[in-house]
Amino acid sequence: MKQNKKNLWRGRLSKELKLKTAQFISSLKEDERIVEIDIDVVQAHNLMLYKQEIITRDELAKILAGLEQTRTDWETGELQLDPQQIDIHPIVEKHVIDLYGVEIGGMTHCGKSRNDQVICDVLIYLRTENLKISRQLIDMIDVFLKVASSHTDTVMPGYTHTQHAQSTTIAHYLLSYVDVFLRDLDRLSQLYVRFNKNPLGACAFGGTTFDIDREYTARLLGFEGIIENTIDVVSNRDFAIEYASALAIIAASLSKIADDLVLWSTYEFGMIELPDDLTDTSSAMPQKKNPCPIEMVRGKAGSVFANLNNLLIMLKGIPTGYNKDLQETKPPLWQAIDTVGSCIYIIASAIGGLKVNKDRMLELSCKNHITAIDLAEYFVMHSGVSFRQAHFLVGRLVQTAILQKKELGQLSAEEVGDIAKEVMGCEIKFDAAGYKEATDPKSSITRRDAIGGPAPVEVMRMLADRQAQLGGLKKQLVQRKDKLAAANEFFRQQVEAYRLK
Repeated sequence: MKQNKKNLWRGRLSKELKLKTAQFISSLKEDERIVEIDIDVVQAHNLMLYKQEIITRDELAKILAGLEQTRTDWETGELQLDPQQIDIHPIVEKHVIDLYGVEIGGMTHCGKSRNDQVICDVLIYLRTENLKISRQLIDMIDVFLKVASSHTDTVMPGYTHTQHAQSTTIAHYLLSYVDVFLRDLDRLSQLYVRFNKNPLGACAFGGTTFDIDREYTARLLGFEGIIENTIDVVSNRDFAIEYASALAIIAASLSKIADDLVLWSTYEFGMIELPDDLTDTSSAMPQKKNPCPIEMVRGKAGSVFANLNNLLIMLKGIPTGYNKDLQETKPPLWQAIDTVGSCIYIIASAIGGLKVNKDRMLELSCKNHITAIDLAEYFVMHSGVSFRQAHFLVGRLVQTAILQKKELGQLSAEEVGDIAKEVMGCEIKFDAAGYKEATDPKSSITRRDAIGGPAPVEVMRMLADRQAQLGGLKKQLVQRKDKLAAANEFFRQQVEAYRLK
């Protein structure tokens, strides 16, 4: 039968796609990331076809050789992505057909479809990117822990509603984000387990009549398990939403840190100075040191949220089964991965190169009655009043201090006693030295030594604990990489054993 190679995929149709139409539905730009993965997937599938006696040894040898030549041609730039094709899969298949003829190359697609093949490609890609992002987070947490260990007693003001709340330390602040990012790592770890299952063999929707072995392709490609239901394989992209959500959560945390750094580096705050290589100047104002990369972390976080929203909107309106709309899940995923990776780099660099103005932080921590809650707690513990009574009393003391343009600790014992008598209707017992200590931000921090508090002794405990947690996650990451490397070695051995030399 006479066959035109260009039309091998269009026997049902009498005309070629117009170029503009092909370009409209094309995913070639996004597919550039998964070309070599696609070649691996086709090789694994054909090794399985041979094992199951669906193709011959000679056919397998030529198919594997053709696919290796495709890889070489892609790496050297000789393989051109035909704009008339709409995705990478027929380009890879056609390349083998061009090398060894349709009788050989035309067997590569037995028992599979682009529908399960693209899911396989994407899951392998996301599996790899998941490990990369996890590695970046681990490295960033290492930076946070290192900087925190040098600032366990560096007092700084803490804020709620962007107003002075309680004094804390740089170490306590950084540890709060260490815990956030450890949770992110836990989410990514759980996602890895769900990513790492084999979709190949689902074919277009309902499986295949070929006697395939899905467990064997899973072993070749390093998957630990199979996505069993063939409809589920091709229909669902919940993994995409879940991964984009995890990335959006990371981006939100990075954005908050960026906002803190921008605010604290202003002249008015003056608590930190960002490294020169993470700032820019003004084209007009020579004095400026603008935190542009840090500001961009805030801006780019919005893009990651948009990527997630894009996926949710796209996937809400399609019926069960494969639909071409699903092709559009790749761009927002790729963008979110790239953006979050670059944002992690910027924030890790900023924290690692941070110059901390300890004197300014302590100065601000001694202002604006930041120890008011400590004083209220002191009255409860030493003066026999309820917390609500103490809260009201300290509120009046703050009011008095503001009128006198003083800080709480600057009020005399006589003034405190008089105001207490007026508010409570009776005298209360308190110690002048104890009052002074309660209003000292450094002493305040030392006393807040309950689990999770900012006291240096508790912060040191948390540092050691988080370091140990991170060590466990590092070990898990290495184990996963080693398993993938071992699977890949076995896979490459099979390819080399059977391909035409």
